[in-house]
Amino acid sequence: MNECLQNSQLKNLLSLPINLYLFTRFSIEKTDKELKELTKDISDQIQIQEIFFEQQFKREANDFITQNNLDLRNQQLMQDITSSYFLYFQTVAMQMFTNKGKQENFLQLNKKDVIFALSQRDCQSLNEQLVSKLQEKIQSYVNSKIFTRSYLMKEQ
Repeated sequence: MNECLQNSQLKNLLSLPINLYLFTRFSIEKTDKELKELTKDISDQIQIQEIFFEQQFKREANDFITQNNLDLRNQQLMQDITSSYFLYFQTVAMQMFTNKGKQENFLQLNKKDVIFALSQRDCQSLNEQLVSKLQEKIQSYVNSKIFTRSYLMKEQ
């Protein structure tokens, strides 16, 4: 950890609470060597966020692969599933953005307002049935470390 803080750019980025929170979340289970490798090229806030979300989504991909008895060594499969989570969160963010000016709290969404559809093209390493299962899993994804309480409100 001390080696990471030798990077003055990273040290400056960690002065922002959101960066410190995300950094702490993704570094908790890392060895010093893993952490050094992971953070050696961090130069901006977006990279911290990318690392955080990538690790969250890789864990979800790993769970999906395990639950469906698929090959954990298949890197393309892992990448396809991780990318699917990124697509979903991009869709959520775009929906929030388009709500700006239309509603008072544009960061608050109901899940039914988020139009998201995975296709076979998005997940080439999965058959149609597994793409459907993945879409369902992604759309029911709840993680209070990522979504705010207002998003987690049940549909009314």
